[in-house]
Amino acid sequence: MNLQSFAEQAFTALGAVVEPPAPETLDVLLPQTWIDHFGGREFLPLRFGDEGASRLPMSIGSTLLEQLIRALSDRGLLAKAYLNPLHCQLADPEEKLSRKFHFANARPFCQGEVLEEGAHGLFTFKVSYLTDDQQERLYRLAIDLASGLENKTLLAQWDRLFLDAEPTYPEVPRFQGPEWSVVYERSLGVLQNVIKEDLQKIRATQEKFLSRDLQRIEDYYKDLLAEESRKGEQHREAIERDHQKKALDAREKYRLTVNRTLVNGLIVYEPRVRTLVRLRTRDGEIERSFFWDPALKEFLDAPCDRCHNASRSFQVEDNRLLCTDCGG
Repeated sequence: MNLQSFAEQAFTALGAVVEPPAPETLDVLLPQTWIDHFGGREFLPLRFGDEGASRLPMSIGSTLLEQLIRALSDRGLLAKAYLNPLHCQLADPEEKLSRKFHFANARPFCQGEVLEEGAHGLFTFKVSYLTDDQQERLYRLAIDLASGLENKTLLAQWDRLFLDAEPTYPEVPRFQGPEWSVVYERSLGVLQNVIKEDLQKIRATQEKFLSRDLQRIEDYYKDLLAEESRKGEQHREAIERDHQKKALDAREKYRLTVNRTLVNGLIVYEPRVRTLVRLRTRDGEIERSFFWDPALKEFLDAPCDRCHNASRSFQVEDNRLLCTDCGG
């Protein structure tokens, strides 16, 4: 989803009336409760490109985008919290690393640790599956904002974790995450994988119904054309056109559209231990950082250097750390 689509959904969630009068533009009519938040303006004529100099620019880093994100936070759609684990130290790093990861052709040696801040984004999406009827489902996902990887462990342990409004862990440099639009794009990418199984089931059901209806249409017009051939050819073309129209209508009826809407988001900051690991092979060695999560009490998943997907089984090739799918 691009910035314009995000802004359209966000302003709509705030109760505004939103219309796109032309490509790369939005007209936003704000409700009374949000006028002061946006500088006293009731009407916001926005542009997302270079055209339309008289319109207000909406871009990464712009004042309007920052105002919109703060509005989402005030509305309860976007908030932040902190995890404050009791112990931030990492003991026996190599033993814990070997429990989480397997290195096929390398031996890991931990070189040192440093405490730093990280963050996860927890998002709830409403996904609407639109065909001849409508199904809506809620999906919750957690994303490591540093790596962009989904963290299923965080969701599984969520009920036992305690959130605070402020950090109490040792003073460390604050996490500087990516722009909100980048975070949002990453969350949509993870969401696409999360809904894949449900999407396949719905598509299979729709294709079954479509096949049934198309067969009924085919049988009906086959009998109709057979009857027409006994009477003459004058209505044959009209019947064929009607046949194609009915088949097209059936395909349109079962055409699947998927809409994704962000319901809320929570940015969770926490300390983590960056562990520098030297991976030694017969041909040499490479160094990589792995992250110990004191709240979850495990190492976070690591990405493959080629496909960037999460993996727990790696091998070293050409000075890169590759998952088993990408390794030779």
